[in-house]
Amino acid sequence: AEFVKQFFNEKKFYLKTVDIKKLAKKSQKGLEETGRSARYKFFDQLAKKYKAKYILTAHHADDNLETVILNFVRGASLSGLSGMQEKEDNLLRPLLSFSKNQIINYLKFKKIQYLTDETNLDTTYKRNFIRHEIIPKLKKINPSITETTARNSQNLRQINAHLKQTAQKWLKLQKPAKLDARSFRQKPEVLQKIILLEAYKNRTKNTTNIESKHLDEVLKIINQNIGNKKKRLGKLTIFVKN
Repeated sequence: AEFVKQFFNEKKFYLKTVDIKKLAKKSQKGLEETGRSARYKFFDQLAKKYKAKYILTAHHADDNLETVILNFVRGASLSGLSGMQEKEDNLLRPLLSFSKNQIINYLKFKKIQYLTDETNLDTTYKRNFIRHEIIPKLKKINPSITETTARNSQNLRQINAHLKQTAQKWLKLQKPAKLDARSFRQKPEVLQKIILLEAYKNRTKNTTNIESKHLDEVLKIINQNIGNKKKRLGKLTIFVKN
């Protein structure tokens, strides 16, 4: 924090300290997830204060690789396997197509000082464990895995965008909070999952912690064609009536 403060000569520098451990315990969420939420909440507050159109982050291709691996292990949906997006609402990630090595080489070439946060070396955090233990082993199989994953992520994002568009078109034909089960069952299962995710997002504004297994459980009840059943999906309860 002090390094960044001096780098910008204390102009337009804002610092907020949050007790993440206490906050995580209160919200019953992980440290990494809680920290991320706290950071973006702070960014949003600053963006609104200064009427900023976008929030820029320094996420790069290696961050995306870590995210894809982490989401894959957790059993994420297609959206999670697509990795990070360069533009997401008011969030921009302009460095997402560049690798960490490319960025560091540029900094060295331009003789720009940089620091490494010591917490990035702590492998008790899942992301750091993947970064320091898993990825180096994967690079022995495919030295270009960062670039390969970036291309795969782009392909999956395009597929996911098409499915989302199709799902939203179908949802617009439905009554609020009431979906036509008969019409829904006629859709391919991959589209059914996207419809559920988009419907959930329309109601709750996000799909955090909704995994593929949760969608499978709900789809099993819907597609069994048995009425008067209910299943919990995140913050919502799904009622199935014939």
